[in-house]
Amino acid sequence: MNYYYDKLITKPLKTKILLTALSLLLTFQFIAAQSEYDFIPYRSGKLWGYCDTLGIVRVKPVYDSVSFFTFFHNDYRAGYVLKNKKMGMVNHLGKEVIPPVYDEIEFGATNLVLKKGKLFGVANLDGKIIVPFQYDKIFQYNGSIIVRKKGKYGFYNKTGKLIAPLKYTDFQIVKGEDYTK
Repeated sequence: MNYYYDKLITKPLKTKILLTALSLLLTFQFIAAQSEYDFIPYRSGKLWGYCDTLGIVRVKPVYDSVSFFTFFHNDYRAGYVLKNKKMGMVNHLGKEVIPPVYDEIEFGATNLVLKKGKLFGVANLDGKIIVPFQYDKIFQYNGSIIVRKKGKYGFYNKTGKLIAPLKYTDFQIVKGEDYTK
């Protein structure tokens, strides 16, 4: 090792340089990962939308807040949007697939559980409502949609087809079997 270099660069300075380099590397990786999604949050005044990595506006800034895009299922990417304290979603094509009229959005195995007021329903990734808003709670497990209303449970498959009517007081998940077809 060079004596001059060793004396000039002290151990705390070496640590600082290393941490700075690591921080820059992680920042660039985050930016590169976001550019895969093509859309990044963009603000104009007080409103948010999305632009691509070249700065071209892809979703006009009409929202109070937006999230970074996230992978959900397979290659499906979307970002949450907020307008007037209500949630929605914009997909990787820039289409508002879920309008911002919901109190909660929860991504499940292949669908979205939506809450509007006190009731829950389910939409597919294209935004089509496949389970109506009439349930107290909805759970998703392995593609199955489990619904609850007034202490009774029923089941839908992942496409929204009713499998078991709302009449059961309890249920048990049996692993390894697919009863959703």
